[in-house]
Amino acid sequence: MPQSTGRDFYKILGVGRDAQDAELRKAYKKLALKHHPDKKNGDDTMFKEVAEAYAVLSDPEKRKVFDRFGEEGLKAGMTGDQADSYGSMGGGMGGGGMGGQGGFSMPPEFAENLFSQFFGGGGGGMGGMRGGNGGFTFVNGGGDGSDFGGMGGGSPFVFSSSGGGMGGMGGMGGMGSQGIPRRSPSQRPAKRQKRPPIEKDFAVSLEDLYNSATKKLKITRKLYDEPSGRFVDAAQVVELKLKPQMKEGTKFTFKGLGSEEPGYDPADMVFKLKEKPHPVFTRSGDDLSMKVDVSLKEALSGGYTTVKTLDGQNIRVPFPSLRSSSQEVVLHERGMPNTKTGSRGCLKVLFNVKFPEDASQRARLAGSL
Repeated sequence: MPQSTGRDFYKILGVGRDAQDAELRKAYKKLALKHHPDKKNGDDTMFKEVAEAYAVLSDPEKRKVFDRFGEEGLKAGMTGDQADSYGSMGGGMGGGGMGGQGGFSMPPEFAENLFSQFFGGGGGGMGGMRGGNGGFTFVNGGGDGSDFGGMGGGSPFVFSSSGGGMGGMGGMGGMGSQGIPRRSPSQRPAKRQKRPPIEKDFAVSLEDLYNSATKKLKITRKLYDEPSGRFVDAAQVVELKLKPQMKEGTKFTFKGLGSEEPGYDPADMVFKLKEKPHPVFTRSGDDLSMKVDVSLKEALSGGYTTVKTLDGQNIRVPFPSLRSSSQEVVLHERGMPNTKTGSRGCLKVLFNVKFPEDASQRARLAGSL
């Protein structure tokens, strides 16, 4: 057990003192995802402590010092060899300790740098959202976040208690003079980013628009489940409130309704309105148009026809004696409502003359006129 006061890194990670690398990695991943400050109810202090605990216990030299002297030994800048020497002499730290040899501290960006090595976000390890399913992938195809790009086996951290620092290790960048892995400014992960909006079409009928219907859509996204430490599918229903004047291409935006993933704000969900073709009416702005066939006899004499509107009303439409094969009658205030202007468009009824198909029919019709 450590012989000095300080934090217990084993307890912070929730592992035993004999924990191997795989168990340390698993514990770090679960706790880092749980406490990440970008998450709702995240804990920045715990996030940093978890990173610090993993950094120490995953490094054989630092772990040796911690096991012998606890956190105070690390702060004093002791090396693994010194820990062995003190251990063989049976002595404690005593006296003035080992100060002045570099010490042990973590820069503010350290926790995020470590997180990026596992999950991406500046280091490129994250595969991102594929097909809207959420989740993430890891570098080197490890699948469990156990591999670090370009680093090979063993711990991804090498500390130095003496001045000068170490050169870059497998893409980790230079090592600071206090033995803390550091990245150049260009390598450090950027602040939290946001994925591009996810756009989906949804189709509505003219009747839906005319009646200001409310459409309900069910979406499924990935959310982080704290008890299990995993991303799980979660269903949610959103409501789209239609207005008659809405045109094709109108967008409904729901902020942050995309899947959760480490290091990113959830994307916005955008639903684009698509208008279904109608069997009777065509639309142009607030105006509606429809076609009505009439016989040649009706066309020559004029008359009435009955049409059914979008709201289900049957209205009688008069038409005069037609002077051409087609003629339009405009009915004002019978088109689409507009809740902004308080007015309605027109209903345009196009009468098409239907001529007899054979000569005998045409002859009989001519004789009756």
